[in-house]
Amino acid sequence: KAALPRLCRECTQRSAGSKQRIGQGSGLLLEDPLQRGAALQLNFLEVPCSWTEDEFRLSVRDEACCAVLLIDVLRAESYEEALTRGRWARSLGIRCQTVLSFAGPCSSLPGPAEAPRAVTRESLEWLASQVSAVKPAHFEVIPAARTPAEVYASSVQLQVELFLEVLTVRLLSTLHEKASIGPR
Repeated sequence: KAALPRLCRECTQRSAGSKQRIGQGSGLLLEDPLQRGAALQLNFLEVPCSWTEDEFRLSVRDEACCAVLLIDVLRAESYEEALTRGRWARSLGIRCQTVLSFAGPCSSLPGPAEAPRAVTRESLEWLASQVSAVKPAHFEVIPAARTPAEVYASSVQLQVELFLEVLTVRLLSTLHEKASIGPR
């Protein structure tokens, strides 16, 4: 299974007050944090580094309305890959894009990063401003390196929960906009 869905599932399962629930298959059922009664099923499509733009185009379905660009701040090439995939998503008309940065493998609540950053916060904020007019568009799931172990998992959980809540509001807004404009 892909690391981001697994991380999202782990964080939502740990939180008693989570507005997100495990959905069908590999997805999450996201409830509107603004409590307007809306909910949506979020399904993930992992895009491996080895994929070409043609493979990406063939795999993305028409209902895709958001792209999450994952960036490992310890790997400069991760940033370059995200730039490329952001262009691919934009070329398919996916206007809702967010940048989610982390340190090390995006899996199972990793420990605090001690290695030096290869991707600056400024670069991540610039990319977020390029792929999305809606703010915030960049979320960093990296607690401070000296965060005590007992606080670390809660910090990651809070950051993922915030990311999912903002993503839910943005997706619902995008879907509403698409419905009022019509098919692309």
